[in-house]
Amino acid sequence: MSEHNRALEDERRLIEEQAGDLAEEAAANKERQRRSELIEMAIAQSPPQFHGHLRSFLDRAVKHEDPEFRLALQEFFLREVPYRGLVRALLYNIRNDDEDTVRRGHRWIILFPPPCPLAFDVIRQALDTDDDWRDKALKLVCDYAPSKESAAELLAEHMQRGSDLAALELSAVDPDAPRLVEAMTAALGRNWVGSFITYWEAGLSGVGLTACALARLGPKARGALPALRAAALEQRGPDQTAAFEAYSMLCEDEADIRRLAEQMSELETNVERQDY
Repeated sequence: MSEHNRALEDERRLIEEQAGDLAEEAAANKERQRRSELIEMAIAQSPPQFHGHLRSFLDRAVKHEDPEFRLALQEFFLREVPYRGLVRALLYNIRNDDEDTVRRGHRWIILFPPPCPLAFDVIRQALDTDDDWRDKALKLVCDYAPSKESAAELLAEHMQRGSDLAALELSAVDPDAPRLVEAMTAALGRNWVGSFITYWEAGLSGVGLTACALARLGPKARGALPALRAAALEQRGPDQTAAFEAYSMLCEDEADIRRLAEQMSELETNVERQDY
């Protein structure tokens, strides 16, 4: 091949490479535009009161230094929001208590870490639902509320509506809240799960968690002693242990504590005989 032809061949290859690069860039720009339009559609389909928060959040988030965060953000708006709706998608991202996710152990990227006004507004809206998403939102109030006082006020409101979980969460931020001990005492008599993670990993249901919280309240929780005694005799496993330990910490009558321990032992013996 002559020198002239070689130069022509090199020039042709260079033009082809440049054309390929331009085509790839055009395709990438088209994909970015498509994703941008889909994100705008997801925002438009969300409740109007969240639009300003969402756009402000996006302006900051797209500049995030972690590429995995930016990718997770796109997936959130392109998949989760259209599938679940903004409120549920955001709650699902903030805290996923699903046991399967816990077992997988993969990296969970939190797109909306506190403080986040958008997240708190969504949490407040979710609290007016009547399903499992309300409980998920209740667990987030203390983390995302702008102040301890606002968290206590919100939790107290839902405790008065009969939420055992709200009472449990309130005990951590305002242990002197009116009617708190009464609400937690009632929660000892119901079967409920306070946290799937704690339930699967430690075997503690809402009853066990409430017993532990009452023990932390100290002498002001002595009104719950009859309910703790009943839970210690009715529950089994970690819930029973938590109820007995709380009773032992709050009760001032050592002889009564020993009697309860003996009753628990007798019950366990009777159960083993029946199983045998």
